[in-house]
Amino acid sequence: MEETTSMDKSRHINSADALAKEVSKAMFEKDKASKHLGMKIVKVSAGYARLSFKIEEYMLNGHGICHGGYLYSLADSAFAFASNSYNIVAVAYGCDILYTQPGKKDMLCIAEAKQLHIRGRNGVFDVCIKTEQGLVLAYFRGKARYLKHRKILENLDSSLPEEA
Repeated sequence: MEETTSMDKSRHINSADALAKEVSKAMFEKDKASKHLGMKIVKVSAGYARLSFKIEEYMLNGHGICHGGYLYSLADSAFAFASNSYNIVAVAYGCDILYTQPGKKDMLCIAEAKQLHIRGRNGVFDVCIKTEQGLVLAYFRGKARYLKHRKILENLDSSLPEEA
């Protein structure tokens, strides 16, 4: 009879996209902020995430348009799901946002986060927030730092792309 080691308990997932889905499911389960804002995960794959939310009345500022902090939160969450998709904890160390159009009540906003570059412990991701009609509301760039020895799901494999 063979002995089981802790390494044997680690599960292997056949594709990077399947791993990204498992990780996003686990993260979203604990993500009270994104849930509170009504965010939904539309799609996740390795280095990519698409999230959405509808602009509600409580999100409007004194000008009657969506407060920029809510759009920032949507972009930041999409960035988080994309950057953590490799099952290695990633934390933001810098983010910038450019607002191009005001968001209005009842608009469905879709944030699409894409990996631009990963090297060593650093990653760069761009997020574009659009309405369902394709009107761009904001561009966001997030810079991630990978904590190489910390996994989101301990029982699953993890690895960053060599250099992207």
